[in-house]
Amino acid sequence: MLGPRVVLVAAAVGLFGAWAGSDVAAVVTGLMAWCFATGFLVHTGGELAFERADLDRLGVFLVVAVAGSVCGTCAACVAPAAEAAACVVPGGNDAA
Repeated sequence: MLGPRVVLVAAAVGLFGAWAGSDVAAVVTGLMAWCFATGFLVHTGGELAFERADLDRLGVFLVVAVAGSVCGTCAACVAPAAEAAACVVPGGNDAA
């Protein structure tokens, strides 16, 4: 179903979704990646097709894009909390 080139594109979509942190940008990127992967990697003639495997691939790209966006958003929320916890000194910040 998914060749190694399509898996590589899906991974790139997921990484972009994590970096962008926007669901809209991730979904649009997943849709564009599906167009390019279907038109040029799978059907080498540059034609889009809407067969079952093509629609499955679209679903994979969209799920990976949104999952990357959610992971990026969660990482952005956790990072400031971890930095703030690292600044707490046991016993207070008094230099006695």
